[in-house]
Amino acid sequence: MRNPFSPSFGATPPNIFGRTKELNSFKEALQEGPGSPGRAMLFTGARGMGKTVLLNEIENIARDHGWATISETATPGVAQRLQETYLPLALDDWGKRSPKSHITSVSVTGLGSLTRSISEQPPVVPTLRLLLGEVLDVLEEHSSGLLITLDEVHRENIDDLREIATAIQHLFREGRNIMFVAAGLPHAIHDLLNDNVLTFLRRAERYSLGLLSPQARHNAFVEAFAGSGKTISPEAVERAARASQGYPYLIQLLGYHAWRLSANNSQVDTATVEEAIQVARSKLTYLVHEPALSALSHGDMEFLRAMTHDKGESKIAEIAGRLGKTVQEISVYRQRLLKAEVIASTGHGKLSFVLPYMQEFITQEFAE
Repeated sequence: MRNPFSPSFGATPPNIFGRTKELNSFKEALQEGPGSPGRAMLFTGARGMGKTVLLNEIENIARDHGWATISETATPGVAQRLQETYLPLALDDWGKRSPKSHITSVSVTGLGSLTRSISEQPPVVPTLRLLLGEVLDVLEEHSSGLLITLDEVHRENIDDLREIATAIQHLFREGRNIMFVAAGLPHAIHDLLNDNVLTFLRRAERYSLGLLSPQARHNAFVEAFAGSGKTISPEAVERAARASQGYPYLIQLLGYHAWRLSANNSQVDTATVEEAIQVARSKLTYLVHEPALSALSHGDMEFLRAMTHDKGESKIAEIAGRLGKTVQEISVYRQRLLKAEVIASTGHGKLSFVLPYMQEFITQEFAE
């Protein structure tokens, strides 16, 4: 029997929960053809919300429909990699391109024979737009198309993204069979959408991946165990669902250890779930909490410690009062923490922690 949960970052788990709306929107756009607004999509969400997993599943759906896919991460040089590696290799594989040679030199040897030096011809490098067009020419002959996915998009790589978006925008205008799906942290996506050149991305359908609803997290545990060869008691389901707080990565982490700790038992009970919660929270600390806080300044941490005095939302004015500063003086910390996705704005002048159990971790490890 295979564990029905997979808490590896970026790996597609056996079951994907709570993202039916996003996957159905992609399927509809795939079937509707060029002109469908869902042919360009942007997914945003904090770490652990399942952005990469969603991209993986979207690629699987596209391949199941006979589409070609190119999956990349928006690191420096991504546009060049598309132009010089992925697209030429695809054309070579399909036999639509062959290396060309030309004479580079001619010399007469002592025996009077002619010697030619042959090399691959270095023609003018086609633009990204032209190469994409060539690939689409081949695919469309077979009623297929091309999906390009980009993970971890951010403003630091703005030039690459401008080049890719501009090329794809032209192909959209030509009615070509291409789709583009990108994912990134909310603040990174917000910065990109403010770029004057990336108007194409502003018109993309946007989906914010948040915490799963109480019903969705309940269903996640029920459905995962249903086809796994083990059962889970109703009480254990409710306890696991509450403990997960709807955080997709924690659902996978908690479910994985509940399954593992049940050993040869055919049912997962509440006691096993309680043990799994402790293991999962411990792993969440060094896999998520510690990395999220590692680059923060002393002032940032003081801001977070001031938030731990509240149950639920924190008011900026009260945080400032605890720190003995004005709201204006602490705004730099607020902005940095928002950008780092450690906290989120929940209303005018209100903030909350983004990651589950972060408040408890800071209270325990960084007590004043």
